[in-house]
Amino acid sequence: MSIEGLDKKEAVTIYDVAEKAGISIATVSRVLNRPEKVSPSTREKVFSVMKALGFTPKAEARERARKEVGRIGVITPYFTHPSFVHRLRGISEGIRGAAYELVIISLETLEEVESYLQSPGLAHRLDGLIVLSRKFESTTLKLLKEKKMPTVFVEFGEEGFSGVCIDNIKGGEMAADFLLQSGYKSFSVLTENEQGIDVHPNVMRVDGFRQALNRKGMVLSSENIGYGSNDMAQSLIAAEELLRSFRPEAVFATTDFLAVAVIKIAKKLDISIPEEMGLLGFDGTNTSDYMDFTTVDQSLEESGKLAVELLLKRIKSPQSPVQTIYLPLRITERRTTTRK
Repeated sequence: MSIEGLDKKEAVTIYDVAEKAGISIATVSRVLNRPEKVSPSTREKVFSVMKALGFTPKAEARERARKEVGRIGVITPYFTHPSFVHRLRGISEGIRGAAYELVIISLETLEEVESYLQSPGLAHRLDGLIVLSRKFESTTLKLLKEKKMPTVFVEFGEEGFSGVCIDNIKGGEMAADFLLQSGYKSFSVLTENEQGIDVHPNVMRVDGFRQALNRKGMVLSSENIGYGSNDMAQSLIAAEELLRSFRPEAVFATTDFLAVAVIKIAKKLDISIPEEMGLLGFDGTNTSDYMDFTTVDQSLEESGKLAVELLLKRIKSPQSPVQTIYLPLRITERRTTTRK
């Protein structure tokens, strides 16, 4: 995109960018500060104009330096989902007392993530990033390295970056082994829709569950796997279809959120838990406690605290070796797997 009519020896301002892009100053400001709130086409247009004009947003960086307050961004697909809320709580606790403020960045697609990372002012807005529960493509990882942005991944490790991880396959195996040891012999699984942004951990949990059954000479049929989502209405539909098609002795829900859907539908279908059917979730959220169901606890809040600890180390010493911490998983047994 060519830009004409501007003397590049003059200091380029946000007003010049707005004028050449044919949009309001407020929109340019949103692109700089909250790009996820602006349409991809508008972001690309503004970024193109900024590049052509040689515009670099420095005012905010100077203001932050004056106040001596940094900013840490948290990229999360669903910041209202229970598991993410727990992790964010841990991050908030970990950052307390440090000279940083927290910026929550809700991005639901890889395209949104890449667009955000390509923002010209990213390095001035943030001092570091924490990425929750998703894997990046190689092109996205390359962007982070080019930006020299200190980054910590939570749940999935990425080569060249620090991370706080869990073994999701092992978690699925633990779920199956526990149910088998409890005497259950037939199973269904409710997991996330295959199109979900945080699908990777759910796929791994199902794989681990299936592998553990296979070792015992058992098979998990694809017909016995239902796909919900981060939306309760959709998950209730999936849970009902699953339980109407086959009545298992136990259900493995790959998140505590999905376990709640199973409990609601079991009540609707007059299936008594645990007398007629067992249930095991995954996450270890407060929901599993007050709804009293068995779950695979992955220490969500602790993962958030450790992520902050690792990130602050990287910010202070960018050349220090990357570090990956694996958190242990444990089964928290409650009412839903207590066979009468």
